[in-house]
Amino acid sequence: MSSRSMPRVALRSLSAVCLLALAACGSGGASGGGSGGAASGGSGTSTGGSAATGGTTGSGGKTGSGGATSSGGATATGGSKGSGGASASGGATATGGSSASGGATATGGSSASGGATASGGATATGGQSATGGSTSAGGHAASGGASGGGSTGSGGAASGGGSSGGGACIICDDFESSTSGLDAAKWVIDTSAGAAAGKAEIVSGGAHGSGKAVKVSGGYIKVAAAAGTFSSVPLHFFIRLNMKFDMAQPSGHVTYLMLDDKTKMGQLRIGAQNGGMIWNYDTTDSILPDYNAAAMSLSPPANTWHCFEFEIDGNAPALHAWMDGTESMQMLLDGTATTGIDDRWMRDMPGWKPNITNFSFGEGYPTGSLTTWFDDIAISASRVGCQF
Repeated sequence: MSSRSMPRVALRSLSAVCLLALAACGSGGASGGGSGGAASGGSGTSTGGSAATGGTTGSGGKTGSGGATSSGGATATGGSKGSGGASASGGATATGGSSASGGATATGGSSASGGATASGGATATGGQSATGGSTSAGGHAASGGASGGGSTGSGGAASGGGSSGGGACIICDDFESSTSGLDAAKWVIDTSAGAAAGKAEIVSGGAHGSGKAVKVSGGYIKVAAAAGTFSSVPLHFFIRLNMKFDMAQPSGHVTYLMLDDKTKMGQLRIGAQNGGMIWNYDTTDSILPDYNAAAMSLSPPANTWHCFEFEIDGNAPALHAWMDGTESMQMLLDGTATTGIDDRWMRDMPGWKPNITNFSFGEGYPTGSLTTWFDDIAISASRVGCQF
């Protein structure tokens, strides 16, 4: 062997040793990469082994974004930054990155949507209980009270009212403010048809447990609304009052309420005959219902308070009567002649439309045999009802 060939042999031997060394390193890298699951890719890069010298393993560490560059040995830990960065697939670093997905706890910041508990601040819609404050519309009952002076309108007692329900009264008196006698600003004893034979006095023990009432006894007496007080009452109006009698309705003719009528210059009256209550007109002596039907009309038991309502419509014309909230069909004038009820009335007074100019209560006949108590008088443009 020449001296020139010796270096070549030495170089070949050295190369073989290097190749053996590199092969050993490659298999070590492969086993390391194998745990990354991409050892084949890693070993492929390794076969570039020269990459080890070229440090291209660092760029091979780019393939380490495939996670395989754990084969890049320690540089793979540098790559682990790369894998910790970009690829969540980057194995364990991905779990570290999962802290980034743990940044999904930032979606846990959807606890901010849990701040949808702020929509739970829709409990503010629970502040719909504020619409429950539409109980203020329930307060709407107060406006109902206003229209009628409601039972609070019997707070209209302050104005002497005793009104209740749905209409403000024009003439009102519950007699609670009266002391020794009737209020002279509201009532006068009318003697135009003759001196009073009976008397009207304030007594204790009114209707529905109230303190006072008016007791009428001893015969004829007419307690009239004071001058001017009836002037604002319209043609169509209502009367509401409580009455009590010391006996059942008599067979003889008696009168409790008297209404001056300008139309026929007479009186429309409310009283009783033949055991039941009737309408009566004084100048024609017409009654409604007829005498025989009167026995089936309103017949309040003795010594018990009852609430009576009467409607007089001068436009229709029409007459209605109620006792304790129930209408009497026997006391109905409705423009259609009903045998035994209003047929005689319509024959006696064709075309009659009442034009009432004043109201009185008391006793219209001088029999002196009946005692009547009156309370809670209300005259109004609409029905006020019997709620006290």
